[in-house]
Amino acid sequence: MKIKAVIFDLFGTLIENFSRSAYHQNLAEMAQILKLDSQKFIEKWSKIYPQRVLGFCHSPDGCIDLIASEMGLIIQSSQKLAASQLRYAFVKQMLNPSLETMDALKELKSRGLKIGLLSDCSSEIPELWPETAFVSLFDTTTFSCVENIRKPMPQIYMLTADRLEVEPMECIFVGDGGSLELTGAARIGMHPIRIQIKHSTPDAICIDPDPWVGTTIHSPKEVMQIIDQKEMS
Repeated sequence: MKIKAVIFDLFGTLIENFSRSAYHQNLAEMAQILKLDSQKFIEKWSKIYPQRVLGFCHSPDGCIDLIASEMGLIIQSSQKLAASQLRYAFVKQMLNPSLETMDALKELKSRGLKIGLLSDCSSEIPELWPETAFVSLFDTTTFSCVENIRKPMPQIYMLTADRLEVEPMECIFVGDGGSLELTGAARIGMHPIRIQIKHSTPDAICIDPDPWVGTTIHSPKEVMQIIDQKEMS
C-alpha cells in the first residue's frame, strides 16, 4: 500500500531528548525560587509525570500547586510565576530543530506526503508549539496532555491518522522508542521506524524504552529513502 503520511515523535526524534543533568538542574533552580528542597522537588516532579503528560496539570503552575499541596505548603504567586517562566524558557530552548531536520520535513511535504506529530508531553509543548519553526510544516499535531491519552494506547495513533485522513497502514511512524511507541504503532498496522539521532545527548531521558526491533535510521532525511524502498517493493 502506498505511504501517504509520516507521523513523527518529538523528543529524541525531531529534536534531542532532555539531558537528565540539565533537566534536573532546571528543576533545582525552580526549587530554589520556590524555597523548596531541590531533591524532594525533583523527586516529586518526576513522580507526577503521568499527571503532566495526561493533562491533569494544565500548566507548570498547576504542577507546582500539586506538589506544594502534597508537601502541605503554600507557594506565593510571584514565586510560582518566576519558577514557571524558568520552566518555559528551558523547554523553549529545546524546541529548535536542526537545519537538516527542517530540510527533511520540507522534502516530505514537497513529495505530497502529510506530516503529523504525536508526542507524549506536558502542557508547555502545545503552548510553545506555535512559536516554533515546525508549525507551518505539520498537517496535524496530537499532544497527550491535550487528548488525555498517551502512547502506546491505540486510540492516540488512530486519532492522529484520522486527523490526517489516512489509514494506519498508509502511515510511517518515526520515533526513538520512548513510551513503547514503536510497538504501539506496529499493533495498529503502522510502519514503525526507530530513529537514533546522531547528536543525542549521552544522559538523555527516555521513558519506557521500547524493545521493538526493526528498521533503524539516524536522521529524518533517511525517511524518504525508506518510503522509496517501500514503493519499489
